[in-house]
Amino acid sequence: MELKLIFDSKGIDKRFSTGWGLSILIDDFFLFDTGENGSYILNNFKIMGIDIKKIKKIFISHEHWDHTGGLWEILKEAKADVFVCKSFSNEFKEKIKNYNSNIYEIEKFTEIGENFFSTGEIEGIFAGLPIIEQALAIKRKKGLVIITGCSHLRVDKIVEIIKNKLKEEVDLVLGGFHLMDTRKSLIENLVNNLKNLKVNNVCPIHCIGFN
Repeated sequence: MELKLIFDSKGIDKRFSTGWGLSILIDDFFLFDTGENGSYILNNFKIMGIDIKKIKKIFISHEHWDHTGGLWEILKEAKADVFVCKSFSNEFKEKIKNYNSNIYEIEKFTEIGENFFSTGEIEGIFAGLPIIEQALAIKRKKGLVIITGCSHLRVDKIVEIIKNKLKEEVDLVLGGFHLMDTRKSLIENLVNNLKNLKVNNVCPIHCIGFN
C-alpha cells in the first residue's frame, strides 16, 4: 500500500501549495479529504504526476472547509464515489449529487470497500459544540492503518473504537490529531494510551500543534 500526502500546512518543496487542512491519497484511487482549496490541491496533483481521473473513491472525514474545499474541483474530473457521514448537511450532500457522483451516507461502522472501513459517525467537540466525523481503517498484513481527519473525539479513543471492532493490531495512525494548544500533560496521557493500545507507529500532521 502506498500513501501520498497531497496537502498539509507545511512543505519542504516550495513548488507545492500548502494551507490549512489535509489530503491523503491511498494507492492512487482512494482520496481521504481534500484540503482547503481546489486550485491548491490540483497544483499538487500536477507536480506529483497524479491522474485525478484514476480516483474512484473520496472519503470526507467531516464537513469543515479545510477538509472539503478541494472536493468540487476534483469532482469535475473524477467520476468517484463519495463517502460522507449521514448527518452532513443536506446542502453539502445535494451539491455532491449535482456533480453526478454516487454518494454514500455512513452512519455505523461499515466496510466501504475490500479491507477499507469507516468508523461511522463518531461525536467529538469543536469550539465547545458537538461535531460529527468519521475515520478510516485499512486492513493490511502488518496491521491496521488508521487515518484521521481531525480526531475531535481524541485519537486514542478513535483507535480504541476501531480495535474493538476489527480485533487487530494497529501498525500506523496517520492524520490530524487535534492537539493545537494542548497542555503537555494531556499529550503525555494520549501517548501513554496509544502505547497501551499497542500502536506501532504514529504520523501526526494537520492540527497537531508544537507541543
